[in-house]
Amino acid sequence: MKTLSIGLQHFKDIVENNKIYVDKTDIILELLKEEKSFYFLSRPRRFGKSLLITTLYEIFKGNKELFKGYFIYDKWRFEEYPIIYISFLGVNYKEKTISNGLIDKLKEIAKEYDIVLEKQYLKDVFIELINKLNEKYKKEVVILIDEYDKPIIDYLNNIEQAKENRDDLKSFYIVLKEMSNKIKFCLITGVTKFSKVSIFSDLNHLTDLTIDDRYSTICGYTKEEIVNNYDDWLELFAKKEKVTKDELLEEIKKWYNGYSWDLVNYVYNPFSLLNAFQKKSFENYWFETGTPTFLLDLIKTELKQEVSLFDFQTLDNISTNKNLLGKFDIENLGLIDVLFQTGYLTLKNYDKKFNEYSLGFPNKEVKDSFMNNLIQYLTKTQAGITSYLLKTITISLEKKDITQLIQSLKSLFASIPHNMFLEKEERYYQTIIYTALQIVGINIDCEVETNIGRVDAVIKTDNYIYIIEFKANTKERKAIEQIIDKKYYEKYLSQKKHIVLMGIYFDKSIRNIIDFEEMDIKQLI
Repeated sequence: MKTLSIGLQHFKDIVENNKIYVDKTDIILELLKEEKSFYFLSRPRRFGKSLLITTLYEIFKGNKELFKGYFIYDKWRFEEYPIIYISFLGVNYKEKTISNGLIDKLKEIAKEYDIVLEKQYLKDVFIELINKLNEKYKKEVVILIDEYDKPIIDYLNNIEQAKENRDDLKSFYIVLKEMSNKIKFCLITGVTKFSKVSIFSDLNHLTDLTIDDRYSTICGYTKEEIVNNYDDWLELFAKKEKVTKDELLEEIKKWYNGYSWDLVNYVYNPFSLLNAFQKKSFENYWFETGTPTFLLDLIKTELKQEVSLFDFQTLDNISTNKNLLGKFDIENLGLIDVLFQTGYLTLKNYDKKFNEYSLGFPNKEVKDSFMNNLIQYLTKTQAGITSYLLKTITISLEKKDITQLIQSLKSLFASIPHNMFLEKEERYYQTIIYTALQIVGINIDCEVETNIGRVDAVIKTDNYIYIIEFKANTKERKAIEQIIDKKYYEKYLSQKKHIVLMGIYFDKSIRNIIDFEEMDIKQLI
């Protein structure tokens, strides 16, 4: 029984240590068929990009015997090429400038090939290394660059430093075009794809594989790959959970599947899946380090907008133009694109008529973790306190204990620092409540359309339907009156559940709920 490759990102280490390698060399072979190939691939973090890069490294090193038993073994003429392999995980750009960090890395590579570099500036050093490798080995050079955007992503909460790093990187990457006649193969991977006048603006020979359907499964695992490679681990996990293997696979699918870059193939997050196998437990492994601060800051900025492209209630079904998807501009970060490229949203559907993609959360792990991170950020509460309040909110809704429900909501809002509140109070409160209920699995719909109006929120439990209107900074108590006048309840009368009408009132000065009213539908009908 082969062991799991958790913590190993290099193909050679996985093979030599008898770890499981899910064979992707059939897809990789397609990349290698062109005489000269320049590629870019974007995938979320911890999705197998580094393993892909190191697999290519061993192929171009000519290490054929490492691939014995894998698809490519007898289908590729293994030949050694000089390789410039740079992972930005190993470039020191925090204690030094990005230029100096890269120069050190290039000199380190040169030393491995017994080459002395004499130039001083980054672009010149890169050109010199390519030329000397080409001259020494009489072969074109292979260039593999992993996590190319890390020096920018790490500084998105310091835009000036991010822009400085971006500009330095642009001068570095332009070498790939200028020296293309001496390059055999190039692959660059990262989380984001920068746009317009950004890093790759001059690299028109770089083919973007991100949503190319031929390579949609080059990273991540398909169901078939899981069944074929991890059968022993499935057996052990199923035994521990006391379920059948098919039942376990359904649960795994709910938690970790759902990522798609072609709307045909859906893949599982390999990092989460391997950790679930090892611990035999369903947890939010991908999010253990938390949601990036820059993303949470971007969310708060979005909430402040007078006119927003969307509400967070629509994140599971949001549309974006195909031509705009996958662009990343430091000066104008678009929340939809950031959420897609960082793996929080994935492709759900495509409307050919309008050239639009629908996006949504890929799975339970991502949605639950995103919502948990969001509410803790918006309320500034500790995880334990938030968990307790959410539990009491759930119980009060299930038991129709309105007094306890309001008290729990007031406690939640009371924990929010005053500088976190936004000008558009109703929308902010609504977002907090929606997020809180999503976390605990309560069915809530916001801004529900009816034939004569729009309901602020509808909450459904096993036995109750709550129809709610939120009002901020008003002395009049007419929320339920509005529900009755516009007959918001009518569409739910056939559902054979107990219907409760509610009005919740907020006050700007104290930043909390000041009053509420409720009415049982039986009092009306």
